[in-house]
Amino acid sequence: LNCFAGLSILVALVFFVVTRGQTLQASGDLQVTGRNSERAAGTYSIRNVPLVLVCIGYFLMLFHTYGMITWLPEYLKVARGYSPAVVGTVSMLLGLVMIPGTFISGWLGDRIGAWGIGMIGVVLCGGCPAAFILFPRIPLWGVFAGVCFLAFGICLFVVPLTSILSYLVPAKDNGKAVGLVHTTGYAGSIASTYLGGYLLTLTGNYSWPFALYVGSMVASLFLLLAMHRYYAEAETGRRAPAVEAQPA
Repeated sequence: LNCFAGLSILVALVFFVVTRGQTLQASGDLQVTGRNSERAAGTYSIRNVPLVLVCIGYFLMLFHTYGMITWLPEYLKVARGYSPAVVGTVSMLLGLVMIPGTFISGWLGDRIGAWGIGMIGVVLCGGCPAAFILFPRIPLWGVFAGVCFLAFGICLFVVPLTSILSYLVPAKDNGKAVGLVHTTGYAGSIASTYLGGYLLTLTGNYSWPFALYVGSMVASLFLLLAMHRYYAEAETGRRAPAVEAQPA
């Protein structure tokens, strides 16, 4: 854990050095001048507020995801007394649902909008651990249903966190932005598994780790609400070239 923490600090220091002195360019100052023009909300910088918010969102998403992947099978085995075969089936179901879930989420994002399906995803992700807290004797079919909703919710939540990056930074910085978001996100996976284990050891109750993961989704809900205007601007920018391309 100390090695990962040190590496994270090193990455953060490099990012601050590289982006030092760069400023956020207001999206309202940009104009789309042609079909191939790039409409970015700002530069690759720590001062790019929406980019920082996306990093925080990805941190919270993987914080929740890896926490549930780690401690849900343990909960089913220890607290519920399910057999290894059932626990393995539940764990397999989480990944199995994500295969069609990622495709369906992308399709819905193109038609409904990334922000809207992200909000649905956050609710589904928070609802699964909340159900295990509120209904500790939920039957097996309820566990299967909850895991399916959890997996699909994760797929939905990923869409708004990744689809907006091409709008937030110029094209030349897209790769760096993706790398930054993923680096920040995987820091969440480290923190969640450690904190979940710490709370479980301290209290002996799985409700506390699950409550922590519900809280991460509550924070994500407010984060998406704060970012709504950026998604609206990105959607406007995406449609502008198509409007200009139409013959007069």
